[in-house]
Order: sequence, then structure tokens, then C-alpha cells
Amino acid sequence: MIGQRIGKYRLIRTLGQGGMGVVYEAVREDIEVRAAIKVLRPEYASNAEVAGRFFNEARAANLIAHPGIVKVFDYGHDPGGVAYLAMEYLEGESLYKRLTRIGKMAHGDVLRLGRQLASALAAAHDKGIVHRDLKPDKVMLERQLRPIVPRRDEVLASHGLGCTRQSAIPPLAAWGAVGGGYQDCRRNC
Repeated sequence: MIGQRIGKYRLIRTLGQGGMGVVYEAVREDIEVRAAIKVLRPEYASNAEVAGRFFNEARAANLIAHPGIVKVFDYGHDPGGVAYLAMEYLEGESLYKRLTRIGKMAHGDVLRLGRQLASALAAAHDKGIVHRDLKPDKVMLERQLRPIVPRRDEVLASHGLGCTRQSAIPPLAAWGAVGGGYQDCRRNC
């Protein structure tokens, strides 16, 4: 799919992939902005219920409105039926990659990261949203610090957001839940 267009975005390279989809670095050339485009695999995109749950992730991420949660700014189906989310592009690496590269983190860094993750998760919980699939490869560590308080060098990727306890977003499922598929979280919220 590299070089192809999804909505208004031209795909540049693959950033990662899982059982349900693939994430690409992309550019919207008319306004020269980079984005991360998450594409649902075709076998799932054609299922209206699965695609609805995928799009629920965008609403859940934006409902939180926390500097530690990645922003989703577009979603839909392209003319070929590809379901996608367009998210802010984060320059950096996952916590998993960082730990693989350096071994263990300094205690101060662990405490700072823990506080920032707890703040982001508390904001999600305040909105009735449960992440359901938090793990090191879903936590992005940005390379360039932004002057936002709280510090924004650790940002939760939106994978897995979607289980809610409130009616603002239907409590359906978390994309990418354990096992790589959907898991109905109504029974656990």
C-alpha cells in the first residue's frame, strides 16, 4: 500500500502492524502535515460492526482530551472500502523498542513515565473509558519534547481505547485486545 492514498493521505512507510490492522506514516500534501494512518485489514473493514468499533476508538481517544493521549483527527472509509483512522504522527519510539534498545530505564525516568501514564489513564477513566490493552509497544516515547504541561514526551497510542462505562460512547469493544481481536468489554466495565 506504500505510495497509495487513503482518504487525503499518501502512505509513506509502514510503522507497525497487528492482527487487525496496519499503521502507516502518511502525509496530507495539500497542507503538508504528517499523520499516522491506522488501516483496518480488509477482512474486518467489510464488517459494519467491526468497523464501527474501530471508529469508536477515534471518538474515545478524542473524548479524553488529555495531552498524553494521541489525537485522532479523521476517520472513514476510502472509495475502495478501506476503513482508516488518521492520527497525529509521533516522532519517537515505543516503550518496548526503548527497553529493547537500552535494557532497563533509570529509576527517575520510570517514575516520570509512570506518573505521566497514570495521569493519561486517570483522564480516560474519568470519562468512563478503559484502555484494556496497555503494554509497552502501545506507549510512544516522543523524541522531541513539546512545551505542554504535563510534559508530553510519553503519549499513549490510541490502540485499545474503546471500552466505556458511560453512554457517551457505546461500550462495545477494545480493538487489539489480548489475542489480537475484539473482546466485548461490556461484561467487564
